[in-house]
Amino acid sequence: MSRVDATVSELVADSRDRGLSLDLLFGAFHGSTCVSAALAIESPGRAALLNAPERGDGLGFREATTACLKALQRAAWDRSIILLEMLLPPDSQALAEAVRASGLRYLTRLLYLRRALDADIPSGERPNNLQWVTYTENQADLFAQALLRSYAQSLDCPELTGLRTISDVLAGHRAAGAFDPGLWSVAVRDTQPVAVLFLSRLARQEVLEIVYMGVAQVARGTGVADAVMQRAVEAAGRVGANSLALAVDQRNTPARKLYGRWGFIEFAARDAWIITSPLIES
Repeated sequence: MSRVDATVSELVADSRDRGLSLDLLFGAFHGSTCVSAALAIESPGRAALLNAPERGDGLGFREATTACLKALQRAAWDRSIILLEMLLPPDSQALAEAVRASGLRYLTRLLYLRRALDADIPSGERPNNLQWVTYTENQADLFAQALLRSYAQSLDCPELTGLRTISDVLAGHRAAGAFDPGLWSVAVRDTQPVAVLFLSRLARQEVLEIVYMGVAQVARGTGVADAVMQRAVEAAGRVGANSLALAVDQRNTPARKLYGRWGFIEFAARDAWIITSPLIES
């Protein structure tokens, strides 16, 4: 079995185990040998995550991967998907060349950080006038408003802002792990939402992921971000997690400083590439 055949077999098995659709799986063959392949894992919110082998065994790997990704894009647009994303290891040069040739554009490097639950809590005052609201369907509008307010002048993948509706974005966040409304909350001050926090348990791990956290522009620099982090740490303790994890845009210096103060340590990095539907771009 070739390296690509083995990778595709692993993708198929993993997708079936997770109950994911394999409708968007394309392969390029030379005889009976799979030269390359590409799979899009569709999620709610009209987005999908692309997967492909990092390297192949023979000549033509890059061209075959590019062809698979282009075919996959056409199928994705036909299914009304708006956004395709791909996360590559920083050293996957051959795959990056194929990805670029297929039309995807480089977005940024994402840094993956982890914090042990027993790490030190930074000192400093927290705002005492915040009211925390836990998610319910009746509060969906409040969460949408909080999310929108957190996007203003955000340094966390700002290129993605406005590509999809807030309903799509919320649907995508809900699909990140096992959704537990008790782990979603908004901080309200003087009747206005000033921060939002989405947490999710990682499957088969004692890890609580910060799927998204954001602070409204008017509340930045006032200690609200520290209050959000405190809430995340407390939530991890309640659900029995031993650590918190998150991903951050490497360009987001203020967020990285915040996470550094709270004891987060980098353990991995991925280069994010995206392409949007021609209907969006037009």
